[in-house]
Amino acid sequence: MEQHRQDKEATLDEVQQALQQMKNRKAPDKDNVTAELLKAGGIPVIKWLHEIFVDIWKNEQMVADWTLAIIIRLYKNKGDKKICDNYRGISLLVVA
Repeated sequence: MEQHRQDKEATLDEVQQALQQMKNRKAPDKDNVTAELLKAGGIPVIKWLHEIFVDIWKNEQMVADWTLAIIIRLYKNKGDKKICDNYRGISLLVVA
């Protein structure tokens, strides 16, 4: 039976590629971790993240903090601040 890519655990190269594709200059997560901080960690951080992802894959259990988001409202800089339609929601997620 042919095994599809999503049926295999992540490789080190895939983790490195995903890390490189993360956008910089975004708000940090609740632990103050940014994409820039993870990228600056180089190979040791890539290996550490890979270990975590493989563990999640094998145990089929997600890190609890990764399933949560803090939703805040952000004023659109137009209109009356007392009107809800003049705000948009953003979700603050854990970066890693």
